[in-house]
Amino acid sequence: MSGKPTVILAVVAACIMFIVCIMPEPAIHMVASDNNNPVNKLPADNISADPVSYVQDKEKLPEKDYVTSFPGIFDMMPLTLEQTLKVLGSDFRLYENKSQGYDTYVFNKYNLSIEFDKINRTASTIWLDNIPYYIYSGAYISRDLNGDGKPEKIVAYEDMNYNGQIMVVDGASGQYSKAEIEYFGGKCELEVINQKNENLILVKTLGARQGYVYKWDNEKLISVLPDNLDSIKEELRVSVEGDKVVLVNQSKNILHFCPVPERLVNSVKGRNSSDAVRINLKITPEGKDNSLALKVRAIVQLKLSDNYNFIDGSYGTYCDVAQVIQEFKYEASGKWQEISVEGQPKYEGVQDSNVTIGDLSIDKFTLNDNTDKLDPSIKKELESYTSDELNAGVLIKKDGLLIGITKDRITYLSYDANSGLSTKKGISIGDSRQKVIETYGLPDGGFTEDRLWTYYIVRHEAAEDDLSSDLIDTLNLEFTGDEVSRIWMSTYVGDY
Repeated sequence: MSGKPTVILAVVAACIMFIVCIMPEPAIHMVASDNNNPVNKLPADNISADPVSYVQDKEKLPEKDYVTSFPGIFDMMPLTLEQTLKVLGSDFRLYENKSQGYDTYVFNKYNLSIEFDKINRTASTIWLDNIPYYIYSGAYISRDLNGDGKPEKIVAYEDMNYNGQIMVVDGASGQYSKAEIEYFGGKCELEVINQKNENLILVKTLGARQGYVYKWDNEKLISVLPDNLDSIKEELRVSVEGDKVVLVNQSKNILHFCPVPERLVNSVKGRNSSDAVRINLKITPEGKDNSLALKVRAIVQLKLSDNYNFIDGSYGTYCDVAQVIQEFKYEASGKWQEISVEGQPKYEGVQDSNVTIGDLSIDKFTLNDNTDKLDPSIKKELESYTSDELNAGVLIKKDGLLIGITKDRITYLSYDANSGLSTKKGISIGDSRQKVIETYGLPDGGFTEDRLWTYYIVRHEAAEDDLSSDLIDTLNLEFTGDEVSRIWMSTYVGDY
């Protein structure tokens, strides 16, 4: 009998070692123990015979068959490049456009191509069946609009004609509905708010009208903006009297005499009113105080120059000088209540723009400078490009600064938020609207409350045929709230 305890203990020890050896690695839980420190002791009721397992979340990616068809291609918008290639696989051809900073991944098997912006590290264009879908300034969100527990996909992109498209894909059926709007102007944001038990889609862009409101109803995308929005523009009568613009809207009892800078007064002298004056409509939807507000503005503009405007495709560059503001409050079922209407001058008591050609400078780089003035390292990089690439325009990134060069001139400048750079007059990312006004005066394009401000600089340049023309360069600032969030400068040929 004296030998049995020893044998039993040996068998038990062997079993314990065997169990430990076969247990999966994640189930082994080691706890440092100190017999003199009761804090480190596990209570008896915490001991479990079940192995400890650790469940890892699996990356949820869209199916390949879906993202290689329409409208499934837009499910790639929120993906990183690595995730996109994980879905589509490695059977692709890669074409590098070093001069303009993007790569093209061609998946011939699916008749699909993706252009990837290496500078901003995001997809910029998706080609499917030889049709381009421009997503670089678009947006993608997912929300349950009809309460069935299956979120709808809401997508904003620009089509082959650069018209904006807003699309909702039903989460249950996969059916989609689209609405066409104007170009985005470089940015589009989507927001869903609930008003009176209605889910409304707010669309905000930097394009022409800037704002739209939609409702998703029975798989249809329906605009719920007030009827006859254009009436505030159509009923407005504008004339230039000396150094003032006169606004008249009899139905709204509006009469305003708005001062105008001397340079704009001179620019419209001798022009007929249809050429000198232009009125644009801008819309701003905003959810505030648990309600949806809408601001509709008839923007009065005077012509600064006859040059062709590449941004909006019109002949002439115009400056904002006054506006009539109409405000609405959303009630329900597409109905709005008008709250107020008022005229508003722009330049009353505030200084005009004072930006000059020499101000279009960041660090030691100045817009329109010849490439002969560039650092040797940049000159050497330019030697790697063909004349065709230089004529089309190339982009070079250096120490947080993005430099656009066309032919032999600097035609674009911008910089990253964390670069520590500023403009020649000391404006940096994060500066306030008031500081910008104190530095540059009021913008030519945009009012103090607008998200985008543009300053126009007229440059007189002689042409090869002994003719001359006025060219427009720009200083542009984008704001988030009260702070500058982006700054860029561009010549009339800049197209970046």
